[in-house]
This record gives sequence, C-alpha cells and structure tokens, in this order.
Amino acid sequence: KAIEGGVAKVRINPGNIGSKERIKEVLTKAKERGTPIRVGVNSGSLEEDILEKHGYPTPEALFESAMRHAEIAAEFGVDDVILSVKSTDVRLMIEAYRMLAEKTDFPLHLGVTEAGDGEDGRIKSAVGIGALLEDGLGDTIRVSLTEEPEFEIPVARKLAEKYKNENHFPLAAFSGALPYD
Repeated sequence: KAIEGGVAKVRINPGNIGSKERIKEVLTKAKERGTPIRVGVNSGSLEEDILEKHGYPTPEALFESAMRHAEIAAEFGVDDVILSVKSTDVRLMIEAYRMLAEKTDFPLHLGVTEAGDGEDGRIKSAVGIGALLEDGLGDTIRVSLTEEPEFEIPVARKLAEKYKNENHFPLAAFSGALPYD
C-alpha cells in the first residue's frame, strides 16, 4: 500500500519480510512504480540461518544479509537499491558499513538503531554516523532515538550540516537539501 501511495522509498527488513515470494511481491510493485528499495538489515532481526552460521550478530553477518537481499533485488530486475546495516552496537555497525563500502559500490544509508534518548542517544548517533561520514561514507542518514520522531530531525540536520560545511559529505551533488530520510 505504501508503494501505491507514492512513498519515496521502501525498506525491506531481511529479518522479518518472510518468504522469497513476499519479497518478489514488494520488489515487483517497487519496480513498476520506480520506487527505490532500502535493504535495511538490523542486528536485532537477522535471518535465522545467518544468525546460526555466525553465532551472533557480527559485521560479516550483517554484510551477508544485506548482500543476499541485494542479490534478490537484482534477480527481480531492481537495481535502485540502497543498503543499511544498523545496530545498537556502534562498533558493530561501523565495521559492517566499512565492510560494505570496501566490498561493494551500493549507496549506503547510515544509522544507529534505537540509539537511546536524551544526550546518550544523540552522542551515540553522532559517534556512529559521524565516524562513517568522516570516512567519506554514506548517502543518506537517519538518527533513530527512542523518543518522538520529531526529535530525530534536528540531530540529523546538525550532522548533515557539519559535514556539508566541512566538505566531507560524500554526496557530490549536495546542494542544500539535507540527505536524510
């Protein structure tokens, strides 16, 4: 329904989307409408087989899940794909994003899952997202606090503006429209 309603981008969560048939249904509708797909891996909802293989969430497990679903998208002719490999563990998410950047050319959507609230959540988000932006990585960002969503936007805006102003932001065509979604 979101695709039919004209949403700008759809997230597929590999850990809970279900069968390949369900994935095909979403990808087919997205392709018909020209809707980009975000493969949004989360360390808290990895697929059972990947979790069993790695024992617990690791950078390699997040990478494997993201690549599996990027390949499924390609199999169904969907190539407008952005990847995210989020975790509440900042070190884990940084390592997973760096692995994706090293081994693929996919655009990256940066974020720390449920960073927390108050100052702690803002610091955790700034450290995780900021470290990757310092590396020159990332195409979009999302600050995910355990507060009302409207409190996330000022934090995302500050991060985007900092890297825009320091010319570190990886988007070559960054024109002032802030790249968060």
